[in-house]
Amino acid sequence: MENVFFFPQKTENDSCKHFGGSFAFHTAQYGDCMCELRHPQQQYCESDFVVLAGILDKDVIYHKEGFPMAIHYIVNIKKVFKAGPEYENATKTMIISSTSGSGVGELEMDVNYVITGTIMDDNLYTSICEWVKPYHNLTKAQKNGLRFKYDSGCQCEFSFCREGQCGQLDSNNTCEWEFGIMFDCYHDDGICFHNGEECVWRETRKFRQCEDNIYLGDQKFTNEVIPDPM
Repeated sequence: MENVFFFPQKTENDSCKHFGGSFAFHTAQYGDCMCELRHPQQQYCESDFVVLAGILDKDVIYHKEGFPMAIHYIVNIKKVFKAGPEYENATKTMIISSTSGSGVGELEMDVNYVITGTIMDDNLYTSICEWVKPYHNLTKAQKNGLRFKYDSGCQCEFSFCREGQCGQLDSNNTCEWEFGIMFDCYHDDGICFHNGEECVWRETRKFRQCEDNIYLGDQKFTNEVIPDPM
């Protein structure tokens, strides 16, 4: 039998994260929110739920004074990558997003999205700071990561470092992500995992191609990057 979950409206929440000072170099402004820049794998690991879902319908919820408060998206779940056991067999559910600057904006009908977010009081919430992206726009590494590779690195931490200042952490449990010319390579094609001794970046073919395209010369990787055995 089809599992259908309907959730009550949440009051306006602080979905935005605000950062300043030393954190400013790895944040980005989205609408009214200052969001921490996070690797897709980091968003996967830190989220309560990660699903592949198509948008079936939406319902704008209004405050009693007449202004919009939230959007309830009714979604068809194609794949549950991560969630509690009660969602394993769900085929339809509702995901809530604010209509304020912290909301995800207008999601298109009949488009399949990867959506991450939080579960609070049995309600599913997402925001502009979460990973909400059309599935067809994901890279091959990101799709593979969702299916079976991201989870293997969730015991690892991600740390930004400025170009030329990486490799200074005294930790075997961290994959450093250089905020420089290699940024997109790590974001689009990088997968972090623990090899039994330390957290390292998995080198995929696309990762090597990205590296070749920008050519680092004598600059060294901040973490060991090992060949992908797959």
